[in-house]
Amino acid sequence: MLKIAICDDDEKDREYLQDITYKIGDNWSTEFDIKCFESGEDLCQSLHTNNYNIIFLDIQMTGIDGIETLKQIKKCGSDSYIVFISSYDERLKELFADKVIGFISKPTTIDEIENKLKFVEHIVTSKKVFRYKKNGKPHVVYLTDILCFESKGHYITIHMKNEYVVFKAKMGEVLDKLDNHSMFGMPHRSYIINFKHTKFISRTEMEVAPAYTNKIIIPISRRHKSDTETRLMNFMKYIGAEHD
Repeated sequence: MLKIAICDDDEKDREYLQDITYKIGDNWSTEFDIKCFESGEDLCQSLHTNNYNIIFLDIQMTGIDGIETLKQIKKCGSDSYIVFISSYDERLKELFADKVIGFISKPTTIDEIENKLKFVEHIVTSKKVFRYKKNGKPHVVYLTDILCFESKGHYITIHMKNEYVVFKAKMGEVLDKLDNHSMFGMPHRSYIINFKHTKFISRTEMEVAPAYTNKIIIPISRRHKSDTETRLMNFMKYIGAEHD
């Protein structure tokens, strides 16, 4: 799933771009997570708790303009790709910095927006991701963003730092997709954890702490204890090799 931010102080322009983007998602048979902001200040505030794959950013706005907003985005440490949207002169391309992938003049067209989305979608899907389907539509989550998987009934919850997603699947199906990735282990039949984001608090429990909840305590069952320890050792060797 591409996470998209639209920042424009003109309500009609925001709604127009949002409608175009949703239409592209329908054409792709996928679902976009789209959030709209009427000011650069609101967008930058959101970046403290949210990440976006691509930001469509107007340049002429009340308050801080698009150029100043870009500076604030960089200070936030965001790795979002930026597309400037404005009726400004083409010379603004000289201001392009890393992560700025385009300049689109108003009024925008669906082809222009789709080309930028395809570029970012290719980058996202070429990284190591976990793929799943929800309501028949494909989605992806970066492996490094996953804290743990939790199984309840016929549903799987992917816990991340600032959010979670729920989809219908069996835990065995999830485990099969992760079998070749050394960062994951299964300490209990109801949980798959990412060693990068967990800590042992005892011989029988582990902990992850997403931002949207205090913490998740994960039991380590006798049945899975040995395999978890082995996978943890393999993970530590892998991390050590990365830093050699």
